[in-house]
Amino acid sequence: MMRTNSIFRLALAALGALGVWLLELALASAIETHVTPMLAQPLARGEIIRDEMIVDQEIKRSPAGFDYITDRVALIGMAAKRPLRAGVPLRVSDIAQPNIIRKGDLVTVAFEAPGLSLSIRGKALEDGVSGQAIRVMNTQTNRTFEGVAVSSGYVLVSPMANSPAAPQSILPRNAAAAASIAE
Repeated sequence: MMRTNSIFRLALAALGALGVWLLELALASAIETHVTPMLAQPLARGEIIRDEMIVDQEIKRSPAGFDYITDRVALIGMAAKRPLRAGVPLRVSDIAQPNIIRKGDLVTVAFEAPGLSLSIRGKALEDGVSGQAIRVMNTQTNRTFEGVAVSSGYVLVSPMANSPAAPQSILPRNAAAAASIAE
């Protein structure tokens, strides 16, 4: 009986050690996860991401430190830079601010300075996102200048510190046309 008892104790000790080893192995190989917003449906290039297009899914945290977007609010209102698949974590390089002005659009160009506010029609020579400088052509004089895309169809031109002739470059050549724009 004594011999059976020692074999039993030895077996229990071995099982205990094996259990501790298995538990340590399981904890060491545990995979850290986090919730990541993903698209619920495929998205075409240039399409705007809306809140209802986003689902949250739990994924494995990558040790490589990929630049996955983890904030769903940061996705809303952004545009796809390329076609995007559903159910795939999105990276910063997959999205961009949407263009508010497209190349070839007719835009209102406003010039504002203290005590002076003028506006003309122009043609955008390049795409632009909010706050981006873009080239615009005055449709009356065919002169090209740079302005800042402020909103859809609206470009703001401000006087440049070193260029006193900047306002004249966007205005019509005759005074009557300039006066009609100012009104």
